[in-house]
Amino acid sequence: MEANHYQYIKEQIEYYSSKPLRESIFYVVKNAIIEGVFLPGDRLTEDDIAQQFNCAVHRFVKN
Repeated sequence: MEANHYQYIKEQIEYYSSKPLRESIFYVVKNAIIEGVFLPGDRLTEDDIAQQFNCAVHRFVKN
């Protein structure tokens, strides 16, 4: 992930901090896509998301 992605996600995490983790991650990633933070072809991995939210991948990936 690029540096501007990290800053955006950090701000959004604070905004959605009152929601459950899985829901917060959903809204942050969704809004980043809508607002053009993540562009077509950008690589976004579960590990990157887990690192940004300081959690384990299994906490937000639904099987």
